[in-house]
Amino acid sequence: MGRHPSSGYCQTCRKRRVKCGTFPLSYKEVPECRRCRASGHKCGGYDLPLRMHVMGIRWERDGTQRMAPVKVPTTKPSPGLPLTAFRDDMAAAYFFQTFAWAPFWRSHLRSATSSTPASSVPQIHRLNKACFQAITYTHMGLQHGDATLQIEGRQIYSRALASMQTILANPYPKAQLAWLGETIIIMGMYEFAVNRVTGTGRDPPHHTGIAHILQRCGPETFQYGPLLDLFRGCRSLLICQGICRRILCFIEEEPWKTIPWEHSPKTFEDRLMDILVDLPGIAEGIELTFARQADDCRVACRAKIMFHLTTLRQWRREWNAAHSHTIRTVHVKGGHDMLPRQLEFSSSAQAVEILLYNEALLFLTKLGAIAHEERTSSFALRMADKSRGENLSFVHPNSVEPRIQPALESLMALNSATKLLNISDEKRPVMTPGPLAAVYMTLMENPELAGKWEQVMASYPMFDDVDIVCPSPWSLIFALSGL
Repeated sequence: MGRHPSSGYCQTCRKRRVKCGTFPLSYKEVPECRRCRASGHKCGGYDLPLRMHVMGIRWERDGTQRMAPVKVPTTKPSPGLPLTAFRDDMAAAYFFQTFAWAPFWRSHLRSATSSTPASSVPQIHRLNKACFQAITYTHMGLQHGDATLQIEGRQIYSRALASMQTILANPYPKAQLAWLGETIIIMGMYEFAVNRVTGTGRDPPHHTGIAHILQRCGPETFQYGPLLDLFRGCRSLLICQGICRRILCFIEEEPWKTIPWEHSPKTFEDRLMDILVDLPGIAEGIELTFARQADDCRVACRAKIMFHLTTLRQWRREWNAAHSHTIRTVHVKGGHDMLPRQLEFSSSAQAVEILLYNEALLFLTKLGAIAHEERTSSFALRMADKSRGENLSFVHPNSVEPRIQPALESLMALNSATKLLNISDEKRPVMTPGPLAAVYMTLMENPELAGKWEQVMASYPMFDDVDIVCPSPWSLIFALSGL
C-alpha cells in the first residue's frame, strides 16, 4: 500500500532551503534528488505518504467471494437550524439595544408582556404581547431593510387594532376595562417608533383613547396596586400632550388628583405630576389673556404660577433632605467643556424625579416671565434670589445663569437616568419626552450658545426626536407676548 511521491522537496533540500532537483526515473530504490547528487550532499529522501485502501468482501452472483474496495460515503455538513423559534427574543433584544427611547419604555413593556401579567383579562395580555411584537418586528425590519419583517409587523399591529375594537364592544367591568390603557400606551409607542406620527398639530394616535378609557372608568377604579401604576403612566402621557397643545385637560380636576391615592401615599414623583398637570391650563389661560386682554385671567395665572414655584422649592428642600446624600457628582474624562461633570444616582426613581422637577421649573419660569411681561432671564434671576443660600441645585449657582441651571442639571442627570432605567427592575410609569423638550427649548433660546449646546446634546440620541415629539409649546405665546 502506498507509492513514492511524484512531487515535493526532499528532506535535505528543505533544510538547505534550495529548489529540489528532478526525481530519478527509477523508484526501485529510495528516491534521491539530482541536486543532492550534483552537490555531493546525502539526500534525506522524501516523505512517503500512506495511502489506505479500505477493502471488504464482496459476494458475486456465482457464490464466490472476492476482495473489493469499499466506497466511503462523503458526508456533508448539516444545514444550520432555523432561528424561527428565537425570532421574538432576537427582535426584542435588538429593539432595546438600538432604539433611543427604549430605556424610558422598558419598564412598561416588560410589565405589560411578562409571563405573570397584572391584568386579569387574558385577551388584553395577548393583545399587549402582539403590540410589542409588532413594534420589534417593524423596527428591526426598518433598520435592516427587511420588507418581509416590516409587513409581518404591520399585519400583527392591524390585527391588534381589530381585537381592540372587539374588546371595547364587549361589556367588561371597569376594573378589567381599565387595563386597556396599558395596551393603548403600547400602541402609541408603535406609532412613534415606527411612523413618527407626532407633532403634527393634532393629537398623536391613541392619546384620545387613553383619555376615553380614564373617563369611562372614573378615578375610583385606579385606587389599588397595579392599576394605580397604570394611571400614573396614562396621566404622564396626557400631561405631555396637554403641554404640547396648550389645552386644559380633565385630569387637572381635583378628583383625579386625590381619589386614586385615597389608600396609598403620594410619592415625590406624584407630587411633581400634580404640579405639571396644571401647566396646560396655565398656558391656555395666558394665551387667552393676550388674545382678549383679560386682566383678571392674567392675575389668576400669575398667582397660580407663583404658588407652584413656591411648592416646587418646598419639594426640592424635602427631596434634598431625603436623597442628596446618595447623589454623587463625578468628573467625566474627555467630556465636553460645557458639561464636564455628571450626576450619579442610586436609583432610577431619583434620576427621573430630578428630570421632572427641572421640567416643571423650566416651564413655570417661562410661563411666569410671559405672564409678568418680563424677560425670561430677569424673571429667573428674581426667582433665584428667593432661594439664594439654600443650594437647592447640584449646579454651582455662580457657574451659569439661573435661567439655564435647571436644564444643565437635567443634562448632568440624563446619562445616569438612562443607564439605571435600562437595567432596573423597578415598576414605574412611562417617561415622556417632556423633560428633554424643556431642556432643548431652554438651551436653544440663546442663539450665541445654541451651536455649542447642540454639540453637547448630539451625544444623547434621544434629542434627535425631541423637536418632533414635543415641539416648542411656547411658539404661539411668544408671538402674542412679543417676549
